This record gives sequence, C-alpha cells and structure tokens, in this order.
Amino acid sequence: MDQIIKVAWDLNENTENRYKLVYEIAELAKKLVDEAQAQKIPYMIVLGDQEIESGEVAVRDRHKGDLGKMSIEDFVELVAKANDH
Repeated sequence: MDQIIKVAWDLNENTENRYKLVYEIAELAKKLVDEAQAQKIPYMIVLGDQEIESGEVAVRDRHKGDLGKMSIEDFVELVAKANDH
C-alpha cells in the first residue's frame, strides 16, 4: 500500500490531490474496520509494508480496540486462548 501511495504521490504534483488520495485510502480503511465491527468479527489484522517487513501484524480487538503489533505466532495464540473460553 505504501508503494501505491508513493507512486501516486510522485505522479501528481498537486498537493490538494495528494491529500485527497491519502484521505480516500484512510476512509476506505475506516470503512473496512466499520464493516468488520458491524459483522462482529472479533479480531481484525492489518498488513502494510511495515508489518510485512517486520513479520508482524497489527491487531484490533472488537471490544478492546487496538492491541498493537505482534508476531503471527502470538496472534494465533491469542485467538486460540480466546476460543478456549
């Protein structure tokens, strides 16, 4: 996603359009989170360039909100523990 933004940013010299592009991506992300909340999906993960490079995922809990970044193994363990209850 960061690479897409960079390419669009470099191709467009107009600052107003740059803001619009970033705003639209942020709005899409918010919409996806809202849809997941409405569907009562217990956990959402976000994978961007930083997460892919670090081998981590950014995790959001439906009830607790943002849980921060964690390894994929830690996320699997979190979900397994939640399913045990």
